[in-house]
Amino acid sequence: MKIVIKKISEETLDEFYDFFQKSLQPLFPEYSSKDLDFIFTKGWTRKRYKKRLKDKSKILFGAWNDGKLVGIMDSDAPFIGVAFGVWLIVDKKYQGLGIGSKLIKKFEEIARELGAHSLYLYTGKKKVDFYKHRGYELIGVHKKAWFGQDHYYLAKQIAKPKEENYLKISKK
Repeated sequence: MKIVIKKISEETLDEFYDFFQKSLQPLFPEYSSKDLDFIFTKGWTRKRYKKRLKDKSKILFGAWNDGKLVGIMDSDAPFIGVAFGVWLIVDKKYQGLGIGSKLIKKFEEIARELGAHSLYLYTGKKKVDFYKHRGYELIGVHKKAWFGQDHYYLAKQIAKPKEENYLKISKK
């Protein structure tokens, strides 16, 4: 198996979004059908992704195995030195093979190139150890947050803050 990590472009956005839609329910069973309907019609719509990809406020990656998309990483572009990881999803059949780690590593590399010195994300309780093993520190828990779920906040310092880096990317 040869996994290839590539940035999602406008040309591969539909493939990304289709994977996102089909993967959420089986991999995130804590979300009800009403939650999922909200996510796909109001929160993370195809149109919103397209707009944010075009204005470069999103950084999206995909992991392909023999031409098949098997994992995705959705993150916000750095702002004033901090990049936010939104979704990390790997097809259940491909979990445990290092794909999530490769996607996180790519997110860290690109965020650093764009001037980030810090990364921030939240996850469910079951995934906390995954991030801790990759150098993230648990910084807090938000009980009954979005969709009534507990969210565990993690952060990772990836570089020394430099004003010339974080200020240049904050100007549009």
